[in-house]
Amino acid sequence: MNVPDLPADAIRGLKVTKQGHGEWIDTYERRLDPMGKEYYWIKGTYRNLDGDSLSDDVAVEEGFVAVTPITFKLTDAPTMRKLSEKLESM
Repeated sequence: MNVPDLPADAIRGLKVTKQGHGEWIDTYERRLDPMGKEYYWIKGTYRNLDGDSLSDDVAVEEGFVAVTPITFKLTDAPTMRKLSEKLESM
């Protein structure tokens, strides 16, 4: 879920969306904690690279709360099958 940075009464509603494509342009700010110890705070600007009207980025830019159902599965199943077949034939 992505929520636009707007007052609650300015939010236009909910949209079910797909994950958009963008990039962060990172910057780092040097800071000191109360004990005087140095640390860095990551900051940055997000750049939307996806103009698809169904993407979460576009929905948020238009004032909607974006609800994006996602999964996390990176295994390349076709290549896994091919490699398994090759190994089994050795």
